[in-house]
Amino acid sequence: MVTDIETGEELIGVNISVMGDDVGTTTNAYGFYSLSLDCGECAIAFSMLGFAEYTTVINLMHDTVINVRLKSNSLIINEVNVCAEKPKSVENTYKRISIEEVKSLPSTFGEHDVVKAIQLETGVKNIGEGSSGLYVRGGNRDQNCILIDEAPVYNISHLYGFVSVFNPDIVKDVKLYKSVFPARYGGGISSVIDTKMKEGNRKSYSLSGGLSVLAARATITAPIVEDQSSFIVAVRKSIIDLVVKPSDRINIVPSFYDFNLKTNYRINDKNRMFLSAYHGADFINTLGSFNNKLYNTTSSFRWNHLISNKAFFNSTFLYSKYKNVFTLMNVNTDDYTWLTGIEDFNVKLDFTYYINPSNKIEGGVNTIYHKYTPGGSSLQLGLNKHLLALESGVYLSHKVVLSSYFEAEYGLRYSLYQNIGEAKWYSYDDSFQAVKLNTEKGGVWNVYQQIEPRMIINLNKDNPHSYRFAYTRASQYVQIISNNTYSYSTMENWIPSTPNIKPLISDNFLISYFWDGKMMSFDATAYYRVINNQLDYIDHARLTDNPYVEGELRRGYAKAYGIELNLHKDFKKAKVQISYTLSKAIYFISDVTSVSSYCAPYDMPHDIKAQILYEFSSNFKASAFWTFTSGRPTNFPKGYQAGYPFTGFANLGWSPQIPIYSDRNSDRFPNYHRMDIAFTYSPSKKNKFKQSFSLGVYNVYGRRNPMGYNFNNRQANEVAVFHFIRIIPNISYSFKFN
Repeated sequence: MVTDIETGEELIGVNISVMGDDVGTTTNAYGFYSLSLDCGECAIAFSMLGFAEYTTVINLMHDTVINVRLKSNSLIINEVNVCAEKPKSVENTYKRISIEEVKSLPSTFGEHDVVKAIQLETGVKNIGEGSSGLYVRGGNRDQNCILIDEAPVYNISHLYGFVSVFNPDIVKDVKLYKSVFPARYGGGISSVIDTKMKEGNRKSYSLSGGLSVLAARATITAPIVEDQSSFIVAVRKSIIDLVVKPSDRINIVPSFYDFNLKTNYRINDKNRMFLSAYHGADFINTLGSFNNKLYNTTSSFRWNHLISNKAFFNSTFLYSKYKNVFTLMNVNTDDYTWLTGIEDFNVKLDFTYYINPSNKIEGGVNTIYHKYTPGGSSLQLGLNKHLLALESGVYLSHKVVLSSYFEAEYGLRYSLYQNIGEAKWYSYDDSFQAVKLNTEKGGVWNVYQQIEPRMIINLNKDNPHSYRFAYTRASQYVQIISNNTYSYSTMENWIPSTPNIKPLISDNFLISYFWDGKMMSFDATAYYRVINNQLDYIDHARLTDNPYVEGELRRGYAKAYGIELNLHKDFKKAKVQISYTLSKAIYFISDVTSVSSYCAPYDMPHDIKAQILYEFSSNFKASAFWTFTSGRPTNFPKGYQAGYPFTGFANLGWSPQIPIYSDRNSDRFPNYHRMDIAFTYSPSKKNKFKQSFSLGVYNVYGRRNPMGYNFNNRQANEVAVFHFIRIIPNISYSFKFN
């Protein structure tokens, strides 16, 4: 086991190598590692970014347990910089997001955010100002598997997307997989964001917190029994709603809070237990017109068991719930309420077996009980208030390292989806007209199953020039249908697979080239994806209060392909990263528009990102970020025709104008670009107290990027453009007391 000497927490992804040999491994998500070596004397090095390297020499005569505690670089006095060979990375199919870099990047309103850092990665896009939706390599925002301590999170936004649900003060590790991921992951076809929360300090008490323009936060951690168990609690609350209330001048006032809790108990050297929970809520209030409430709740209980020095077992019990309630308040009639969401109960069993340093086997099984609220209102709840389903998966994978020139991870995942319980659904004819109402009394009444092969091959990876080839297949059994006009939408439909809604199936192909120099690195990736059973809705579709909503949808397939280029350069005091993505995302869905193919709502071909981190001193740092993205597709009216002159309108001397549109997504928003800057000052640590100040500006040169348009059907040439605040100065303060 490898732990942090200061907190006692297990360290993830520590590189462990035998000096003078090509043998090596890394610690897993719980700090565990295993190496099989020949008898005799050998030197083993343990290294990780942000920690001092530790080397130990052992005379190996029999099975030996080596528990290592690494020391943070910040604890080293009179540190000497030594130029050494870069540690060999054994796992690099994912991108690890550094929390320290997250906190040094420019932020909106002074709130540092994990999702905003993920959006800086090549191949990851968002469709508008303030959106925290992730569109990864031509996939929709609902095609991402987002996990907090293995529990899925279905909504990652606070405050219209300007803040995410991930509190950086409690996040320990973030891994991002883009379209290609190992067999152990299921539930999303475009990406996996696997986040692990901190476990708590098993050595001493610690209090940290901070204040920004948007929110206040506090985190406390302490041992329950020293070196054996600990807890950590984090609370975050918006403050804008405490000083501003809805009024004629400011009609919309959003607010949020979230809460994280985690505790762990070390039973003995072979058994550990963890309990973690998250709860967050958003409230969007107006002056008597509408309100929107969104809730996220997750919890997980895990038991880690070390079967032997080579075998690791993990059992997990998970709960997750997402609820979205939109209320339109009426003066003379009853309020209109829209409700949608998902509730999950999940059981997982996973094992890892280290045959030797060059061979590792992983396998597991899980079953999820889904309770879907597809979307319904107080006026029309549709056919089913809830839909029930069972989703099960079994996987097995093998990672093999034949030499420093060849490494492969291949595996197979089998997924089974079953609609269960009481339900009603319509059968439709070729014209998408409902012809029969089917009533299910219970049990299993619909089944989908899929075999998902996964293969990732790395060539020459321990050398300056290396290559990767990958093919993966993934399936997904739920989709979101919502209005694409704005980047933020409250009226969403979570539609699970049924006899009328087929599961998404994505075939992903990838080839990459990597060059790693002493102070510079470059990588290029080309990808191609085919997504079957992609849904879209017809023109003038009625997506709410419609029991025949499935008849408004059309099914086809999507193609996504692109090239991603990324250049990273290290200077003495600066780090510079520039990336460019050229991509396309196209729908091939009949009966939606007059042409055979059209742009996906998130097709933005050109994407440029540039960032620089500059360290003036150990206490003072600056960062800047600039982005350019092609305008997203949409439809603007090409003209208007007079509608039916209702009596009430005629008395006002006005007849409604009906907009005339061209083919789907044939127009585009203007190109999007902006620059953000930030400065961070951290005074020298005094005793056990540490603090930092951050000052920044969002959208430095005041670019007016449209969030949406409203076309007045009374005056055909009257258009309202919605913008976010042009320039946003921000300031934040953080502290930590040990």
